[in-house]
Amino acid sequence: MLEELKGYDPALFTPLMSNDNLFASVPVTSAQIDTLVAGNSPIIWPPVRSGNTKGHLAMYISADRDGHIREAWPLNSDNAGLEDPAREQVRKWLLKPAVDRSGNHVQVDGGLGFTFSTTIEDPLPQLTNDEIRQLATNIVEPVWPTGSVHRGDVIEAEISVNEQGKLTGMGFTKTPVAVQGAVINALQQWKFRPLIRDGKPQYFHGTVQFKVE
Repeated sequence: MLEELKGYDPALFTPLMSNDNLFASVPVTSAQIDTLVAGNSPIIWPPVRSGNTKGHLAMYISADRDGHIREAWPLNSDNAGLEDPAREQVRKWLLKPAVDRSGNHVQVDGGLGFTFSTTIEDPLPQLTNDEIRQLATNIVEPVWPTGSVHRGDVIEAEISVNEQGKLTGMGFTKTPVAVQGAVINALQQWKFRPLIRDGKPQYFHGTVQFKVE
C-alpha cells in the first residue's frame, strides 16, 4: 500500500556525490597489457590427458585501478584442457597500475596471448567402434543423402563422451562433407552409459564407424 510520507528529512533524498569515471574501463592493446603484467610469475602448464601439447591460448582480462585482476576469461585455445589452469594462475597476478594522461589510475581490459608447451599424462581412453557401440543405449543410423554414398563404404566420425555419458564433441578426418550432416544428425540422438575404469567414470574419445549396406 502506498501512503503519504510525513515528517521526512529531505536530506535522505539528496543525491550522493559520485565520480562518473569510477567504473570506467579503458581498452588496451595486447602489447600494452604485456608491459603491465611484466614481473608476474610465468604460467606453469600442467600435463594434459589429450589434445595438442604445443600451441597458443588467448585470454581476456580486466584489472581494477590497483592492478588486481578482476576477470579472466579464455577466448580460444589450441587445447581447451589448459584454459582453466591458465585462468586460475592469471587471476592471482598483480598488474602495474595503469594511468591516464592526467596521471589517474584507471581500470583496463584487453587480451593476452600465451604460447604453451606441455606433455600428455594419463591419456584418455581411446575406444574402438565396437567398444563405443557396447556403451551406446540409443543407436540411430544415418540417413544418407541420395547419391552421397555407395554400398560397402565405411564412414567414420571421431567422438568424445564425458563422465556422465554425454556426447561432447564430434570431428571428421577423411569423411566427405556431403555426408557429415547425416552423421551429426544420427550421433546427436545417441545415448551412452558412462565408461567405468577402476571403479570411476571416465571421459573418453573414440571412432564410430558406419558401414553403408
